[in-house]
Amino acid sequence: MREAIQQAYREFAEFPMRTVMERLIPSAEMREAVRRRMKYRKDLDTPFPESEALLEALSRRYRIGIIANQGPGTAARLEAYGWTPYISVCCASAEAGFSKPDPRLFRMALEEASCPPGEAVMIGDRIDNDILPAKQLGMKAVWVRQGDARYQPPPEAGEAPDAIVERIGQVLTLF
Repeated sequence: MREAIQQAYREFAEFPMRTVMERLIPSAEMREAVRRRMKYRKDLDTPFPESEALLEALSRRYRIGIIANQGPGTAARLEAYGWTPYISVCCASAEAGFSKPDPRLFRMALEEASCPPGEAVMIGDRIDNDILPAKQLGMKAVWVRQGDARYQPPPEAGEAPDAIVERIGQVLTLF
């Protein structure tokens, strides 16, 4: 299962778990039965331990925005983490009506922040959903190679991230 998920990320599958299920579970009926019982519990999510210190430090010098493929309630989750004092803009796919890598989500965040793309930096863990669309809009991009998306192959030079770190806490050394 782990190898199948890593392979789906290497292939830039739009929905890696769906791709894995289609490959490993023979019938659509059986996949649907699994999907009904397989609910992702956002209430059990915990941020990376270094995240709050990073947000606090960066927010002293920069405006911070969130561009995320998330279900409803992203702003409430950020508030529950105690992060709202650090975040100026929150653009989540559920509320926006479109998902990354759609450039409209990035443009929405840039517009809300009154920030031109050339002055923005996207920090993300996925090449396909974070790095490529940011670079195509003229933003800088930092690839955080955490999680399963670390298996995605890096893009060609023109769309390559401006920096690569192995964990979110290392981002601060770039600013």
